[in-house]
Amino acid sequence: DDVMAMPPRPRTERLLSRRLLLSSYLLWGILESAAGFAAYGFVLLGGGWRPGEVLEPTQPLYGQAVAAFFGAIVLGQVANVLIWRTTRQSVFAKGLLANRAVAAGILAELALLWGIVETSPGQALFGTAALPPTAWLVPIPLALGMLGLAELGKAIRRRRRARGQPVQSPADE
Repeated sequence: DDVMAMPPRPRTERLLSRRLLLSSYLLWGILESAAGFAAYGFVLLGGGWRPGEVLEPTQPLYGQAVAAFFGAIVLGQVANVLIWRTTRQSVFAKGLLANRAVAAGILAELALLWGIVETSPGQALFGTAALPPTAWLVPIPLALGMLGLAELGKAIRRRRRARGQPVQSPADE
């Protein structure tokens, strides 16, 4: 809501700054991929796999691990869209699903995730297998953690701005 009160950016300033790209790929990208690998490993180890053991792509446990990785990435992307809806304002103040297009996109993404992981045609096409409920114990908290980390960063930047201190955020550069 405060974007229109800000002065326009200079014409020479890039839309995608180095700081924004580093934040997007190095911070959030690494967190998402770590969540994917954590979910993958959690499912494998929970299913009895041990390091060094050969696991064939046709085995159900392999399909579950792939599905867990994919689920973690999708949930990370849901967190990401909520994180980047605002650069300063809390997404909770803005409304988690206040934007109908974003809400529809999230629902479509989750429906596709369900179709790929939980239906026979999706499993056959993408090499996944149905996940046990415990498989969500890794990606859901990690996605919520990403959202919490972003909200903490926004709160710190808001507090600094209110005190008149210089603020560096990915969108400010």
